[in-house]
Amino acid sequence: DVALLLALLRAAPAAGAHPKRRRTLLVSHFYNEALLLPYWIAHHAPMFSSAILIDYNSTDGSAELVRQLAPRTWKVVPSWDGEFDAVNLDRQVMQWEMTRPDDWRIALTTTEFLVMPGFHERLAALDPGPSGHRVLHFHSLIAVGDDTIPLKPPSAEPLVCQRGVFVEPQRGLLLGGRSGGGLFDPLLDGG
Repeated sequence: DVALLLALLRAAPAAGAHPKRRRTLLVSHFYNEALLLPYWIAHHAPMFSSAILIDYNSTDGSAELVRQLAPRTWKVVPSWDGEFDAVNLDRQVMQWEMTRPDDWRIALTTTEFLVMPGFHERLAALDPGPSGHRVLHFHSLIAVGDDTIPLKPPSAEPLVCQRGVFVEPQRGLLLGGRSGGGLFDPLLDGG
């Protein structure tokens, strides 16, 4: 099961397969996320053509990690607020999203990992064209695991494969462990 998920996560569309595909924008915010950022960047970099990452004055080197590990089309911007405020943050995220009205846009936190094999193909199939808009809804899964087990580097195994229990809050489901055969079917469904 882990090998299948790894293969699907690492599968990349063939070069030139999408000559006119709509661009994808990821907007996020962070404060001292140096532990998760390498995994988060490695996971999302192939999916998004650009990203705006709002830094809330991190002191653990998070911004430097993004600059070092993320594609050059990903930008770190300072928060407009000195301290975290959820309402103002939502406004910042929406304003950054509006800078790219023709892109597919999504806002994720650095603790959220979008898992959707065939991401670009699915978006292309759903694209309403230049004059249309479409909103997509995704089911969410929460990955949990034994934090006493050290994490492997992102280059060795994606974080979503290192945490073996998934909780689906919408339906109150606990989805298997690494050795359970049913773990990945609901995860790969993509909502």
